[in-house]
Amino acid sequence: MIIKFNISLLMMIMLTGISSGQMWRPDHVVIVIEENHAYKQIVGSTAAPYINSLLQDSTSALFTQSYGLAHPSQPNYLMFFSGSNQGVINDNFPAVNPFNTSNLGTSLINAGFTFTGYSEELPSVGFNGTTSGNYARKHNPWADWQGSVSYPIPLASNQPLTAFPSDYSTLPSVCIVIPNQNNDMHNGTDPATITIGDTWLQNHLDVYIQWAKTHNSLFILTFDEDNSANQNRILTFFEGAMVKPGTYAQNNSHYNFLRMLEDMYSLPYSGASGTAVPIDYCWQSILPVELASFTSISGGKEIILNWETKTELNSEKFIIERSSDNKNFQICGEVRGQGSSLSSSLYTYTDKNVEPGIYYYRLKMTDMDGTYKYSNVTEVKVEIPGRWLLSQNYPNPFNPTTLIAYSVSYESRVGLKIFNSLGEKVGEFDEGMREPGYYELKFNGAGLPSGVYYYRMKVISMDGKEAISTVKKMVLIK
Repeated sequence: MIIKFNISLLMMIMLTGISSGQMWRPDHVVIVIEENHAYKQIVGSTAAPYINSLLQDSTSALFTQSYGLAHPSQPNYLMFFSGSNQGVINDNFPAVNPFNTSNLGTSLINAGFTFTGYSEELPSVGFNGTTSGNYARKHNPWADWQGSVSYPIPLASNQPLTAFPSDYSTLPSVCIVIPNQNNDMHNGTDPATITIGDTWLQNHLDVYIQWAKTHNSLFILTFDEDNSANQNRILTFFEGAMVKPGTYAQNNSHYNFLRMLEDMYSLPYSGASGTAVPIDYCWQSILPVELASFTSISGGKEIILNWETKTELNSEKFIIERSSDNKNFQICGEVRGQGSSLSSSLYTYTDKNVEPGIYYYRLKMTDMDGTYKYSNVTEVKVEIPGRWLLSQNYPNPFNPTTLIAYSVSYESRVGLKIFNSLGEKVGEFDEGMREPGYYELKFNGAGLPSGVYYYRMKVISMDGKEAISTVKKMVLIK
């Protein structure tokens, strides 16, 4: 249960983690693939001011040794999407189609995630022709699995760019955006064609890119191939919420990026991605929870635990554990996590009916894949009551049961009597000898008529010298 209130942060826990060897799972990934330009044609070029401004961003990861795998275009798209060129070595409509092999889109869908490809100027949903206006099917690999027997891509996953949602929270888990050939730097003469592609990217994707930084999402820009003159070295960079900014010189190809996406969503590997080195080194701390505070407060016979998270990634639940010796912990409760959130969340849990003593609590912060990390331990003392106290019953009015709580500050014999408004006794409880502590009893008025009743508690010390008696009113309404 999430409670929205302000609390004093009595204890601060900053969990710092490492990113190497760990994989982040974004809520949404948007991939844009551009055409036929080498790394050095884009990076530092005045013809691409927007792209170069993104490379200077505090959430940008630039891969300086990213490579296409073939020439011409179509095999590269197939390799990125399926880990294989599927025997295709040119831009012609494949001789054997549809393909019946594993691919990123089908793997996502089979695992319960979603995938959509958005192509500019695609004339209709599921269109399977070779061209339409400036749309080219050779840049749309998912169309090659439409109608596949074992690994089908639904027609609904092959969408025109006009279907790209303005509410980014409704985006698929992973989508690929393909500009038309006038806007993907394919057609025209440099530097104008670069500028057209750069401007198109800013106009169509900048709002999403900025949104992704605060919504657990990721943007990827890459190219299919270079200009056939630079060893197929291409620009690839990331922007997103958990990207660890910097320049990365590891050698990567389309297979490595496919492997990364498969690892993000725990998918089976397609083709050559199974032997590719995963890209797991460019993420910020991806612990299930970044905890800001964890506090405990004693309130009578209850202990109230409050904690605040800064961020949560795939956070399934918080398991609350209690110990009386700070060594042996037992589970005493559980609270559901937020899943993934980049904003702070406040939680509370009440441990009830705790006897006087010292207690230790910790949180087992558990990820959706079962991994977990413990918080620090918070210590709280439930004091022996400083005085005898009879509390107002709850609920009040009641029908037909209510709880009556009381506390005892010394070993005493406790008794309780119930009277109606005429002073007639209608119930009696002998609580017997009570050690110092907090207690409650349940009163059931099922056999009584509606009306005003009074309850009186009498406490007598062990030596019989001290006696305390008090009366409170309660109302039964049927």
